Amino acid sequence: MQDIEKRWVDDARRGDMGFFPELVTAYQNRVYAMAYRFHAEEAEDIAQEIFIAIYRNIARFEGRSKLSTWIYRIATNTAINQLRRHKPVLPLEEDMLSAGTSPPADTDLIAKSEHEEFRRVIEQLSTNYQEIIELYYFQELSYQSIADILQIPVRTVETRLYRARAKLKELLSGREENHA
Repeated sequence: MQDIEKRWVDDARRGDMGFFPELVTAYQNRVYAMAYRFHAEEAEDIAQEIFIAIYRNIARFEGRSKLSTWIYRIATNTAINQLRRHKPVLPLEEDMLSAGTSPPADTDLIAKSEHEEFRRVIEQLSTNYQEIIELYYFQELSYQSIADILQIPVRTVETRLYRARAKLKELLSGREENHA
């Protein structure tokens, strides 16, 4: 554990939470990005819930892993719990049809639309596959770090990632056939 993270945990155990804004600053972008990728519409609320959970539990951090691994575990659990509570969003085409509008031709909006479409494809994956895709591709974590966060063997990480890629490929090729 880095010196600063050790100080944070020691301070929390003494009941001194004055360091917490520093911790939030250090992790806010990564926590928000993870929350956004799991549930874009409620990313700010989820990120806030994640930091509340960290605040409430950091004094009990045992140091068996890196603090960042522990934070990612809380973030992943919180985001997954939100996914389970909400039904998926309507696909982009249905949203436009019900609003009676057509997509704008602006390049930035098209890129955003493609990103949203890809996110919707990822949302069709099982929760196990979503979290593997999030942690490996978007958080750029190693297999070992993912295994630590999810508390599963590295081999299971490899297997889930392989299956998630196959399922993504299947879903994406099916979408291309539907748009052709």
